[in-house]
Amino acid sequence: MWKVLLLLAACSTLPADDTGPATDDTGSGDVYGAVTATGGDCKGEAFAVDPTPVVWAEVEGRDILLHLDDLTANCCPTPGAEITLAGGTFSVVFDDLAGGGGCFCECVIDFVVRIADVASGTWTLDVAYRGADLGSTEVSVP
Repeated sequence: MWKVLLLLAACSTLPADDTGPATDDTGSGDVYGAVTATGGDCKGEAFAVDPTPVVWAEVEGRDILLHLDDLTANCCPTPGAEITLAGGTFSVVFDDLAGGGGCFCECVIDFVVRIADVASGTWTLDVAYRGADLGSTEVSVP
């Protein structure tokens, strides 16, 4: 019991992971800047909550904030995202253990992937996690 309490206390704050390239695959120049992924606190153990992940996005200045809500993930994640760009579509592959580590439990967590300094335009975001397609969403950056 004591080890579990220490584990939960150690997992309440999640680090960011800078993983993004700065250009698209067409060689047309800078399209976006750094990519960071962060997560919130555990909302409950996955087996007790049985969530359905929700993917949505918003724009803050020139940054796209991609939200992955109610995601079943490792209780001690080190989140990151691999991003590729083809035309007007960002393919986002999210990883809750991009930085290694982790612990022996899963819980429901909300994550945010920030794609900084995105060029103006309408962008589609296709999102995947653990080999599963989580869906798509679209945003317009002014």
